[in-house]
Amino acid sequence: MDELLDIMIDIMSIIFFGLLIFLNVRRLKKTTNLEQIPLWFIPSIIGIFLCIPSIITILSILAIFRLFIYVILKTKHRSKFNGLLNGPDAVHMISKEPRHLMNCLIMFQCTKEMSPQVFYDNIKRIVRKMQYYGKLNSKFFTYCGYPYMLGEELNVDDCIREMKTISNLKYKISRSELLSLINECCNLDLPNNNTIPWEIMIGIQKVDWRNDGYHYYPLLLRCDHVIGDGITIIEIIAKMFSNKSSKVKYKLEESEHLVWMENFVKITLKGLHMLMILPAFLISNYIIRVKDNNILYSPTLSHQVFYWSNVDDSSKYVEKIKTIKNTIAGISFQDVVAAAFSASLNDYFIKKSIKLEYISTGVPVLPGSFKLQHIIPEQLRIEDADITNKYSTLVMNIPVHVGFESGSIGDFRKRLHLIKKQSDILLKDSLEYEMTTLFVNTMCTYLPQEIYEWILMKSRYSTAIFTVLPGPPRLHCWQNSAAISDLTGFGPLMYGIGTNVTINSYDGQLNIGISVDKSIIPDEEDVKEIADNILKYTQQPSEPLPNYTQTDQEKWTTI
Repeated sequence: MDELLDIMIDIMSIIFFGLLIFLNVRRLKKTTNLEQIPLWFIPSIIGIFLCIPSIITILSILAIFRLFIYVILKTKHRSKFNGLLNGPDAVHMISKEPRHLMNCLIMFQCTKEMSPQVFYDNIKRIVRKMQYYGKLNSKFFTYCGYPYMLGEELNVDDCIREMKTISNLKYKISRSELLSLINECCNLDLPNNNTIPWEIMIGIQKVDWRNDGYHYYPLLLRCDHVIGDGITIIEIIAKMFSNKSSKVKYKLEESEHLVWMENFVKITLKGLHMLMILPAFLISNYIIRVKDNNILYSPTLSHQVFYWSNVDDSSKYVEKIKTIKNTIAGISFQDVVAAAFSASLNDYFIKKSIKLEYISTGVPVLPGSFKLQHIIPEQLRIEDADITNKYSTLVMNIPVHVGFESGSIGDFRKRLHLIKKQSDILLKDSLEYEMTTLFVNTMCTYLPQEIYEWILMKSRYSTAIFTVLPGPPRLHCWQNSAAISDLTGFGPLMYGIGTNVTINSYDGQLNIGISVDKSIIPDEEDVKEIADNILKYTQQPSEPLPNYTQTDQEKWTTI
């Protein structure tokens, strides 16, 4: 009887490990460009899986230690203690880098009756209300490697300041003068020696933005990424600067529920599946993938940044992108914009006499971002804001040189094809997103800061960050005496990555914001040209994609 039981256990073990190897090999083939999986992968897969119980044990011990830290801080600070930061927020508490700052340029279209002083006072009244909610009323510290929040009574005068004026208040500054001013402001520290995590800088000088009979004033919202992601910032802006209705409550269209959340059995099966393919995830992301080093990467950044904005003064660019998207089956809005970014980078590399096949690009994935297009501004309240980071980042190889003449129809169509190929693997495969989210969030929640900081810095595989966000409809404020005409985000530079391109479609217009460390691209004209060319390449003819060979497709599969 014992021999039979031993035989059954051996058979079950063989079946289990056979299934484990099969699932991981299949996953590796799907997410890499490897035709044949090397034999050494098999013991690596088994070895990593056998280490999982030890990893869970270590994380459990760290979770208990983290709980002790929580009790100590709660006892010490009492009501001022606002909690420990979880993974998505803690990932931005890095001691070896400057703050991960997000900057957002907001242009207000105001009636001619609104003077600079009235505009300033209106903004200040809103900021007084804004400062009392959640993280916006906190300061951030670290204790024993775990970041935490303390509630602080922030002085509104510390969180708001005027932009400097050029010449005199009656002088109407140009767009280029405004962007020079924005560059200067965005490179400043946050208030009180960076201890206050956000601020608003108000322009009290009119800008020669559009010749349409209105006055235009700029506002710069600056905040530490630890407060929230791009969706959070756009939601805060929408809730701050929109006419309010007292008759209805804030409500977004209901989002689709994830299937695996609706059924406990499906959740369990999904969890087991993720656990079993964890070896493939770690091998493909931390062993096979090679670091991408090119002229967009520097081992040491200057932390002095060029910021450049390009704004669609009409809706023609967004409409053209939608036309391309609707003409070519399976293409998304983000695919088209990524292809335009890809073509623009190719022009830059050609200018520098460099032939490069691709650059590895971090693409933040923000669940629920589609809801931004459907919000009803009049029904928003700042009290309802979910101020947190919810995004995860996947790595996509953005093609640069694709073998066609730059600017030709064939060149752009092939870029679309290659980007769509990767999107199908990465962005449309929820498992890859869930694995990345689970891994990074668990690591940054339970590991002490020094350890996860070292891991994240050593595992840098991208040389740029590329974000596309849908924008909300036009926001009106102060009983329609003003409206936000343009909204441009400048994403942060972090973990040694010195280039960030952030694009949104606020009010059906394309708004491009580029942040580049001066050690990466020292000439501001090059930064401007990259932004200009992104807009240019969205105007490509919308024709069906040609068929490419299997070799072409496999060449660009994510490594």
